[in-house]
Amino acid sequence: MAKVEITCTDYLTHAEELAHFAQAWEIETKKKNRGRELVGAVSERRTKETRRCHKCGQVGHLRAACSDKEEKKEPGFTLAVSETSIKPGRDWILDSGSSRHLVNDQSWLEDLVPHVDSCTQPNGAPLKITMKGTLTLHVQACGKKQILKLTNVYSENVVQNLLSYGTLDKMGYLLAQRGGRRVLATKDGGRVVFDVDLRKNVLVVEGRVVKLREAPAEVVMAALEEEVHGGNELSPDVQYGTLLDFHKRLGHLN
Repeated sequence: MAKVEITCTDYLTHAEELAHFAQAWEIETKKKNRGRELVGAVSERRTKETRRCHKCGQVGHLRAACSDKEEKKEPGFTLAVSETSIKPGRDWILDSGSSRHLVNDQSWLEDLVPHVDSCTQPNGAPLKITMKGTLTLHVQACGKKQILKLTNVYSENVVQNLLSYGTLDKMGYLLAQRGGRRVLATKDGGRVVFDVDLRKNVLVVEGRVVKLREAPAEVVMAALEEEVHGGNELSPDVQYGTLLDFHKRLGHLN
């Protein structure tokens, strides 16, 4: 780079030297900047990703750094509880997503008849039905043992046994609290049908399958379930009728 003699008294020569100094400074500065730009371009070329992302399909980044990566979300609802918290043949899921009572063991049902139909599973998928019958359960109602008889129960290959809350609601029952217990009771606040537990956000009813022939003394108790839903008319022929009819004629004798 040119040097400037600051003691020179020849101002014309001095001005010329300053001009040369400025030109030399500009040239030197451009060379340095050009070197930095070259190094930056080489560095960028070395670090630029050329592989394709398997998530969005774009070139320039990998799946782990993809901006379209979905956040993990917890499921919005539970279709079934784990097998370890359910006792086979003893626990029944009280489910609002099923449109029918469903059992996975046809031998539990009585009065079996062929029935071609379909119902909605908790996940919204249709399920074909081929048989239906009557189910009798030994349940707890406010801690006391009670016999529950359910009609129109369908047998199909389901993972868990389901009691349809929607069906029970149409029959006049709803969830309530009685003495610190969660129960299913009549909507008028009267009779309690059974106790309900909450396990992992799933409503579960404990019920043991009972065959009427195994408990003849409790048949009338089972038949009384029908009384809640009407059927107060008696046959004019006093020699014929159901167990419930004779029970009513005898003044609800226990």
